[in-house]
Amino acid sequence: VPQLLFLGLFIRIDQMPVWISWAQYLCSGKYALNLAMLVEFDPSLAIDEKIRLEWAQFLEMQTVYASDAWIYILVLFAIFFGFRILSLVLLDHKAKQL
Repeated sequence: VPQLLFLGLFIRIDQMPVWISWAQYLCSGKYALNLAMLVEFDPSLAIDEKIRLEWAQFLEMQTVYASDAWIYILVLFAIFFGFRILSLVLLDHKAKQL
C-alpha cells in the first residue's frame, strides 16, 4: 500500500503532509514509474504539436525530468542492493545469535 501511495499518480506528493512525504524516496515504485513515464510520454516522439505539449505538461506536473533518468536508474539499483545487503547483515547477525 505505501508503494501505491508514494507513486504520486493518485495523490500528488506536494499534497501529502510534510511529515510523511519523505518516505517517497524509499519506495522503488516511484523511480520505476518515473522511468516508465519517460519512455511512454517522451515528447520528442509525439505525432503532432498538441500531443507533444500535453505530454511535456504531464511530465512537468509529475515532476519527472528526462535529465534525471540516470539518477532514477542509479537509485533503483541502490535501493535493490541496499535492502539486500541490509537483510544479509541482519540474517547473519541473527544466525550468530542462535
